[in-house]
Amino acid sequence: MVGTDRNLHRNIYFSANSSAAAGGVIFFLSYIPFSFLSPRYATLSTMTKLVSCLDMNMAMSLGMVVIGKFEGTGEANYRVVDLGKR
Repeated sequence: MVGTDRNLHRNIYFSANSSAAAGGVIFFLSYIPFSFLSPRYATLSTMTKLVSCLDMNMAMSLGMVVIGKFEGTGEANYRVVDLGKR
């Protein structure tokens, strides 16, 4: 009985480490599309921007791009939405 518990613990431990490593790799790979979309942000259609934001990492990255565009310009928050439609 003790040997079985030890093997079970070992299997759970190794599968948890493998899952954490795979999750980390997937997390960082999900940033790759940003490097392709970021230089073309001004030419992207609204639908393309919305679909790309289904990936949470892309949503945060593109949101920071929009905030960064208006940093130091003195634009009010309500104007950011209007200017983003151009």
